[in-house]
Amino acid sequence: MKLTTFLNQGKSLQHIKTNIQNGKLLCKWDRGSSPSLCVINRTTLSPENTFGIDGNASPHSLLFGDGENIGYISPTKEEDSFVIRTFSPISSPPMSLVNEVPLKLTRKCMDVMGSTLFDFTYEKRTVVTGADEDSLVMMSGKEFSLIRTVGGKVLYQGKAASLGIKQSNPPNGRWSELAITKSPKIVHISLGHDGLHALLVAEDGSVFFVGTARRGEDGDASGGKARRQPKPSKPRKMSRLESKFVVTSSCNSGTSAVVTRDGELFMFGKDTNHCDSTTGMVNELRDIQVAQVCLGKAHAVVLSTKGSVYTFGINNKGQCGRDFTTQGPAPRDVTSTITMAEDEEETEVDDNLCAPGKHKWVQEVCMICSVCRECTGYGVSCVNSGRKDRNPGMPCGCGAGDSGCSVCGACRVCAEEKMGINELDDRGLLDVMQAGKRGEAGNKKNAKLHLRQAQKIAIEKKMREGVNEGEAEITKVVSLPPAETVIDNSGSPAIQIAVGLHHT
Repeated sequence: MKLTTFLNQGKSLQHIKTNIQNGKLLCKWDRGSSPSLCVINRTTLSPENTFGIDGNASPHSLLFGDGENIGYISPTKEEDSFVIRTFSPISSPPMSLVNEVPLKLTRKCMDVMGSTLFDFTYEKRTVVTGADEDSLVMMSGKEFSLIRTVGGKVLYQGKAASLGIKQSNPPNGRWSELAITKSPKIVHISLGHDGLHALLVAEDGSVFFVGTARRGEDGDASGGKARRQPKPSKPRKMSRLESKFVVTSSCNSGTSAVVTRDGELFMFGKDTNHCDSTTGMVNELRDIQVAQVCLGKAHAVVLSTKGSVYTFGINNKGQCGRDFTTQGPAPRDVTSTITMAEDEEETEVDDNLCAPGKHKWVQEVCMICSVCRECTGYGVSCVNSGRKDRNPGMPCGCGAGDSGCSVCGACRVCAEEKMGINELDDRGLLDVMQAGKRGEAGNKKNAKLHLRQAQKIAIEKKMREGVNEGEAEITKVVSLPPAETVIDNSGSPAIQIAVGLHHT
């Protein structure tokens, strides 16, 4: 009771901390910028001896005791640094210093290995953003990388123009803040592999699109095909989702997917075969409470709030986890013959190949085509066709021949130059091209699809010996509708999903 009265009435004691140390009652006494330590009479509760703690001590220091010594921790002039000093119990002034320990606060570090198109550093290095906030998530696309910080800011590195920013690119290794209207706190970001756009989900449920919309992945109802060469845009709200509260998102090269707080799944862009054309909602999952979505190159994986997994899209490499019937009629869930994969290939070719008439053809040694990944001289008829160690741009190994285009790396078939549909006999593809020759030769777009489809089917035939041509074609070209995929026969719910280009 007396101690309480003393503390309440002690007007000269601006800030008091008490501690019983070796039978003494001690108080930290802050007077101006010189904190002191005084001994309080345990009977009268009046100050007795007063000692200066340290002439260099900060008024923001904190007092503590370990039962034997008196100590305090205070900041230093260096950023994120502190010092802890301990003194012997009070006998007579001044107190003697027992120990001094400098401290520096740690920060979360993010290391990167490998290179990107805009950062050719191969060795392992620590990301230094220069920001005051720790980094939480980092992801890279084709032309830029993004980082989300603890405070909800977004930093970028790479080609500023690809984010709609009209200024020079940040120096290599330098990160800059991505300006967003009204500076919302970003709680989630997504960026697809080799993607040209990103989605930024804000704390208030709004979602921002940044980058290039080639196929309507920004949710624009007019679609992305109106402009032949779409321009990148700065972060802007997706107006089509204005009335929705978005909680998470996912991207691939050409598609955007978002999940709302109500468990709805919306998709925009090239992989929307199973979506409502007006709203973008995935129709077959309308009654499913969606928690998370992940997009591969041409397939989607969905996790429900109950732990069920749903997949849809291209299943040519088993990425949907659903098997085709190898005998009898085609599976019932085959609904589309114009596939996401074909659609995607057409987009990629338009973006990456040289313009018609601009190719630079070379006759030296056969190479691996950048599009179909087959020999530029002999296609799937090459003696080395089917080898797994063949990467685009490397020599085929079969010897002298047509090297394809020295700029974009495409073969003549994929570029549709100097080798028309009627010449496909020389590439060993006549058997799968008859329908295209008869019915589609006059349509350039369909001819291109048949050219590419023919090579893909022929390659798959070689890799899947024992499967007849019709089954191989079905496996390759159909887009599976959304359906549940059994993960564990014991019924254990799934808690997390992740995808790559062709795996789940």
